[in-house]
Amino acid sequence: CHDKYGRDDCGLCSLSPQKREYCPCGRTPIVEIRKEVRTSCTDPIPTCKNVCGKVLLCGPKDKPHRCMQLCHTGSCSQCPSNTSINCRCKALKKIIPCKEFVLYSAENPYLCVRRCKKLKTCQNHRCQAICCVDEEHVCMQICGKKLNCGIHNCDRLCHVGQCPRCLQASFDEQYCLCGQTIREPPIPCGTSLPPCDQPCSRQHSCDHPPMHSCHAEPECPPCTVLTQKPCYGAHEIRSNIPCFLNDVSCGRPCDKKLLCSVHRCKRICHPGECLVNNASCQQPCTKRRVGETCDHICGLPCHGDTSCPKIKMVVTCSCLRKSSEMRCSDVEKAYQNLPCDVECQRALRNKKVAEILNISYSSAVDAISYTTFLKNKVETDYKEISDIEDTLIELVHDLNAQPNITSVSHSFPPMHSEMRRIIHEYSGYFGIETISHGQEPRRNVVATAKRNVSYVPAVLLTASKKNAATSSTSLSSNVITPSKTLPSIQKNFSWTENKMQQLQSVGKVLKRGFKEPFVLQK
Repeated sequence: CHDKYGRDDCGLCSLSPQKREYCPCGRTPIVEIRKEVRTSCTDPIPTCKNVCGKVLLCGPKDKPHRCMQLCHTGSCSQCPSNTSINCRCKALKKIIPCKEFVLYSAENPYLCVRRCKKLKTCQNHRCQAICCVDEEHVCMQICGKKLNCGIHNCDRLCHVGQCPRCLQASFDEQYCLCGQTIREPPIPCGTSLPPCDQPCSRQHSCDHPPMHSCHAEPECPPCTVLTQKPCYGAHEIRSNIPCFLNDVSCGRPCDKKLLCSVHRCKRICHPGECLVNNASCQQPCTKRRVGETCDHICGLPCHGDTSCPKIKMVVTCSCLRKSSEMRCSDVEKAYQNLPCDVECQRALRNKKVAEILNISYSSAVDAISYTTFLKNKVETDYKEISDIEDTLIELVHDLNAQPNITSVSHSFPPMHSEMRRIIHEYSGYFGIETISHGQEPRRNVVATAKRNVSYVPAVLLTASKKNAATSSTSLSSNVITPSKTLPSIQKNFSWTENKMQQLQSVGKVLKRGFKEPFVLQK
C-alpha cells in the first residue's frame, strides 16, 4: 500500500478499480482500452497511444514544459530541453538543462558568484555574502575597541560612533603616587589618580628642589632653574642656561684638531664629531713647496702628511692670445712662455691697421669660431638663422635701451628640435641664456639677455657666410690693398667713410648699435 504511514486502516487504495477509471494520462477510459475488468489494485493499468502531456516542473511559468512520452505509468522521465533561470538576487540570468533546473527550489535557490559589497549598519564593514537579497545588512561582528579606560574592550555589536564609557568599577581605595591623597570607592574604571598638592617625590636627574606638585604623568616637567653650563667644545661657560638644556653652543669656531693632524675644524661650536660619516678633510693644503724650483702654496684638498703633487700654472705667449697649463717644474724649461703662431701674427696685423685707421678693434673678431653644426645650417637654413639672429640682436639692444632693468626675455614660437638646437648654440655667442619649455610638439625656447653678460658678437654667423670667400682671399694677401674706386670717391664723403672703404677687402664690418651689419661697397 502506497498510502499507509503506520495506520491500520489506510482506506481505499489509489490504484483500486473504483478510483482508477482512466489511463495514466487521463484521456482514455480503461474500459475502452481493455476489455477485461480490473478487479483489484494490483491489476496493471493499461496505457493508451496518446502523448502523456503532463505538466513538468521546468519551463516558463506561463508555459511550462510537458511530458512528450506516450502514456505511461509511474513518474515522467527527465525533460531534455533547457530552461532560463534567475539567481536569487536577480543579477544573473542563465539557461540551464531542465534536469538541473528541477534541482533548485525556494529552499535551495540558484546562486550567482557576485558578492554584495554593501556597507553594513556599522558603516565600517561590508557585506561579503554571495547573491545577497537582504534589505538591511546588520553587522554581527563584536566591536572589540578599547574603551575610555584603556583596559577593557567594547562588547557591543559593531556600531557607528564612539563606544560607551566603561561601566566597570573598582571597590578598592585609590592613592596618589606619593600616598598622601586617597580616593574612596567605588571608583569608575579609567579614573585618573587623585590630584595632590604635595611636592613631587620622584627621583630627578638634577639636585634642584622640585618646583612642581605630585602628578600622575610618567615624565616630570623639565627643570627650569637657570644654571651655568659649558658649550659643546668647552670654549667657555655659558650663564643663564635652563637646567634641562644640555645642548649649548657658544657660536665660536670649533677649532678642534682634525684627523688629518694638519687642519682645525672651522665649523661653529657643534656636538659630536667634526667630520661626520667618516668624511675626510677637504680644506686646502697650506704647505709651501720647499725644495722645488717654485715656492708656491699647494692649495689642493688636504692630503695629510703625504708630499704635495705637482701644481699647474697658466703660461701664455708674448701677445697673450694663447694660453696653456704647465707644471711649475716645466715652466722654466719652456722659457716662461709659449711661441706665437700665424693666428697671433694676423691678429697683431689687424690691430695695427685698426690703430692707423683710428677705428675700434676687438680681439674677439679673430677669436670667434662657430661650430660645424652652425656653419652647415647657415648654408641650408639661412633665412631661419637670419630671423633668429635679428631677434637676438634686438634682445640685446632692448636691454641696453632700458638701464633700469637687469634682464630681458624673449619666447620663441614652438619649433622642432634642430631649430631649438640652433637657438641654444647661437645664443651662447651672444652671452644669452636659453631654456626649453613644454612638451613635444609644442616645445619652445625662452632666451634671456642679462646686463653686463650679453653682447652682440663682432662677427655674426650670417656675415661669415656672405664673406667666406672674400675673407679667405684678403687674409692670404697679408696686405690691406686700397680699392681701385678710391680716386672716384666724391669729395663730400667724410674721412671715416673713406677709411671704411679701404677695409672693403676684409669683408663685412659690424657697426655697434645697429641690428644688421653692413657691407662696404666697392
